[in-house]
Amino acid sequence: MLRGCVCRWILIAWLVAVSGLSHAIVVKAIGGSVYLNEQHILTLKSGRNDERAQGVATSFQKLSADDNLILKKRDKFTYDIVAGERVVLTATRPEAKAQGTSSSELAGLWLSRLKAALALPALAFSESSLKVGLDGKVTVKLEGYHAAGSTVTTDDGEVLEVKRKEKALTLIGRKLGQATLTATFAGIAKSIRVSVLPVAAKFPQTLYVSVTGDPTNAETVRNAVEGTLWTRLEVLDSAAYEFALPAISSLAFSQTATFPVSVTATAPNALSAQGIVNVIVRNESINYRAESELWYSNHPENVEQPGNLFGGTLRNGEAVRLLYHHINDSPAGMVVQAIAVNATMEPARMLIIPGDCKPDKNPVLAGIVAAEQLLKSWVKFSGEIVTIPAMSSIPITIRRLGPQETCSGLCYLRLIDGPAQITLRTDALASSQANGRMALAMQTTMPWQRLGSMPLESALGPAQQSPFVYPWPFKTQSVDYNVGGRHAFVRIGQVPISTASGEGLDGNFGVFYSIEANCTNPGPEPADLEVVFEASAGYSGALFVLNGEVRRTPLLQPKEEVLVARMKLGAGEKRRFAMMTVPLSGSSYPATIVIRPVGSGSSTMPMRQMFGTKQ
Repeated sequence: MLRGCVCRWILIAWLVAVSGLSHAIVVKAIGGSVYLNEQHILTLKSGRNDERAQGVATSFQKLSADDNLILKKRDKFTYDIVAGERVVLTATRPEAKAQGTSSSELAGLWLSRLKAALALPALAFSESSLKVGLDGKVTVKLEGYHAAGSTVTTDDGEVLEVKRKEKALTLIGRKLGQATLTATFAGIAKSIRVSVLPVAAKFPQTLYVSVTGDPTNAETVRNAVEGTLWTRLEVLDSAAYEFALPAISSLAFSQTATFPVSVTATAPNALSAQGIVNVIVRNESINYRAESELWYSNHPENVEQPGNLFGGTLRNGEAVRLLYHHINDSPAGMVVQAIAVNATMEPARMLIIPGDCKPDKNPVLAGIVAAEQLLKSWVKFSGEIVTIPAMSSIPITIRRLGPQETCSGLCYLRLIDGPAQITLRTDALASSQANGRMALAMQTTMPWQRLGSMPLESALGPAQQSPFVYPWPFKTQSVDYNVGGRHAFVRIGQVPISTASGEGLDGNFGVFYSIEANCTNPGPEPADLEVVFEASAGYSGALFVLNGEVRRTPLLQPKEEVLVARMKLGAGEKRRFAMMTVPLSGSSYPATIVIRPVGSGSSTMPMRQMFGTKQ
């Protein structure tokens, strides 16, 4: 028994040895199984299997890749596989029966396996060329029946490192460039070219952004996440990328949340990349600080040529309300921008609650859209905290205006920490043919989320400190109304606030009005009351905050009214009614709020038309 095993393995070794010529096939007989070019061809089962397998292996050794193998029927139960006139292999009835099939099916199976094995190359790579990222890895497989015994080398080890585990090669890019990977065996040589390229982006990445709010609304969080991805993602300078934001919710005061974002990045002459960026959003514990000043960038309102429009100094810890409202009164296009400038050697952190709109030829519509954006976040003190690096600026707004188009904005700004002060300026610039991120920034109400920080623009020249700075831009008014008595009236924008030098702000645009109405029904029957807004001075729109909800009126013609609220007072009931409003850029003020019995005004626009709700 031992002698038979030794003889069998001597035969296997001889078969392999005689096939050692570079293009010869490789045959192995192991027990009753026969392999050709490392592929299993058959396992005999009908008796004397080991001895018969050795004979089959000897027959296979005479084959070459050029042989045309065909199937011939010898008799009803016997089929031959032949190469020319030589019988290579025979499928008999006893063997087919042992295999659980017919002679013809067994012969057909063996023939297909033989053809596939003979068609295999002696040596090959699984890829014809490869690209690997710098410090990245890629795997390539050696193929062919001489793969296991081959030697693999690279012509530039500084560019490409190769690690081998049997037939699998791990290639590691160590230096930008190209290298040739070569596999050799007994005179056979196969090569592929490997390029080591930069990667458009490396993943995973982690980015951080801060917001504030009680709570921070979901829109603020979403905008902060998106802006962080556009401005702080680490990619090649030439890279383009896209991402899919996950579901984003509001954040409670002091809460932190992580949002995993799937990002795909591409770049010319670089490898594309896909991976996860974890954006960590922290709601900082910052309490509301009232705006100490209203910065009024409206002089001139009609801008005819490029120039500085406003300049102001924002001090550490101070909060201001910035209003800008300008019309392009030139025959050509114009860009109006407001930027926060940090001309110090330390970074500054600023809280922004934006209110901005795309340019419009209707200045009333522009004003109401911008203020509505601010109020929806201001009532929750929901804003983004941005960092302005040393000797840099960020855009608060940047809009391209066509002739007679208006840009309008109303926003909250607060310097949280960093230098003692930064400056803010608005400027009219000659129209530019901006593209890329600049063009996208001009389409958004939060351009810093597209552009990030920018180097200081010396070409703008110095900004003049504007005289149109109004301390304490808040007004509180109260009114009493008794059912059965005269209607109650509140005039909005009637008495102007003033600058330190006494310059009045006609219309009080951008001033926040808190209105308190004390309503009493002294009678014995219930009474229905209505609160109405009248466009007393001309074409206007209005915004109101009722119970924390921002409500927007339609645009009203002169003297037109709209229903703001309705209430029922029981007999003898007293009720305090509070709301907030703000005179809007572009609208006509003073305007009037009237409290009166329901039905006493005939031209009032119904509430459902105003708010899309039932009366």
